[in-house]
Amino acid sequence: MYNILTKVSQLFSEPFRNMAYTAESFPVLFALFLGIVGAIAPCQFTSNISAFVLYANESLKRKREVWKDLLLYVLGKILAFSLLGLFTWWFGQEFQRNLTLYFPYARKFIGPLYL
Repeated sequence: MYNILTKVSQLFSEPFRNMAYTAESFPVLFALFLGIVGAIAPCQFTSNISAFVLYANESLKRKREVWKDLLLYVLGKILAFSLLGLFTWWFGQEFQRNLTLYFPYARKFIGPLYL
């Protein structure tokens, strides 16, 4: 089953991967296209399908609208990955600002290794 989903994933992700490589000079578009490629990866693909089936099954049992639950699931996933991305960006900015403070110590540590 995984092999079949991998082939389906490759079929859908190939155009977005090509668009990402053409948009390398535009970081936001590049990140967007690579995010879509990541969302179509077999593990994400199967987890999304599984969640949709689970919510649909629960809504049939309880006679509820499935779209509200699915929308909240998708929005929660978007929020979680966006917060993770913002945290990574923020941490990278702080690391970049403070990186020059560590250069003298790194030179003193690495210098004797060159002997």
